[in-house]
Amino acid sequence: KQNKLKKVYVHAILDGRDVPERSALKFIQEFNEKAREIGVGEIVSLNGRYYGMDRDQNWDRTVKAFNLMVQGKGFVSSSAESAILEAYERGDATDYYISPIILDRSKTIKDGDSLIFFNFRTDRARQLTAMFNQLRYCPMELDAPKIYFVCMTRYDEEFNLPIAFMQEKVENNLGEVISNAKLKQLRIAETEKYAHVTFFFNSQKEEPYENEYRIMVPSPKVKSYDLQPEMCAYEVTEKLLPQIEKYDFILLNFANPDLVGHSGVFEAVMQACAVVDECVGRIVDEVLKYDGVVLLTADHGNAEEMCYENNEPRPAHSLNPTQFILISNDQELNKKKLKSGGGLVDITATVLELLDIKKPKKMTSENLIL
Repeated sequence: KQNKLKKVYVHAILDGRDVPERSALKFIQEFNEKAREIGVGEIVSLNGRYYGMDRDQNWDRTVKAFNLMVQGKGFVSSSAESAILEAYERGDATDYYISPIILDRSKTIKDGDSLIFFNFRTDRARQLTAMFNQLRYCPMELDAPKIYFVCMTRYDEEFNLPIAFMQEKVENNLGEVISNAKLKQLRIAETEKYAHVTFFFNSQKEEPYENEYRIMVPSPKVKSYDLQPEMCAYEVTEKLLPQIEKYDFILLNFANPDLVGHSGVFEAVMQACAVVDECVGRIVDEVLKYDGVVLLTADHGNAEEMCYENNEPRPAHSLNPTQFILISNDQELNKKKLKSGGGLVDITATVLELLDIKKPKKMTSENLIL
């Protein structure tokens, strides 16, 4: 508006996961009210994040979002509000799964356009970004329009694209400090959480540190993980067990309680948690054989709160405090107590204390072992 632009078109990717499952209509109405107020901005297509924000190499989903925005392929509707209601009637259970819908085929993305991808989630923005720019990361050769593509933030170190907001550079994170101490570390997860134990854990650095090794187990190809609640927890466990004695530090992420929790299907979540409980038990037993220490925690909740007060399914993350559990054979260590009210940042100082590594001066975190 300030730059007197008139043709501002929005290709909306709907959530339905980190917010109530059918809340898109409210957000669309809020957007339309604001657009009318300032006199610019129009929604021209919609699709659920199942398509536009896939991060698990399901390129058949990503290309449907691409073809919607570029070619106008999808269901046709007259307005964003009616499009959402019609999608529910067709059987799209939640906003997350809403199939591609075009509102105006004359307003698709074309040569000479500028596109701003308003997504700060690096892991969920990569595939669509790679597809629009035909980067090496994309396995499909497509006739992509020649556009000026702006990323909200850095999605990948190899993406040589304009960036609106650069991340703050973080030095002396836990992985780097362990590497500098000449210790060996392993990161392991299935595809859905692989970026979390590598790229995100390393402060959004792609390359592994010296003596950092990685194992990725492909996540199952199902529409929703309530259809396979065990996901790849058993495979991840089998891959890990023979590796335990080889490393000084191991970071493992079990995806099940989170991703099955996002389905909102209570019975499936119970099964997912039971599988993870079984796998964690096996891993703890193996670690204790070598007198290692297990730290069991999470960075957010989900599976423990599966419905809203009105008993509607709750697929979103919860805001409940998470547990931090220390398991060890060391009787002296077991006599000590853990500090209450700590935060994720304090896990770093705790790990360094257990590894007998001096905490860098710039670290403000505190050891949770009293």
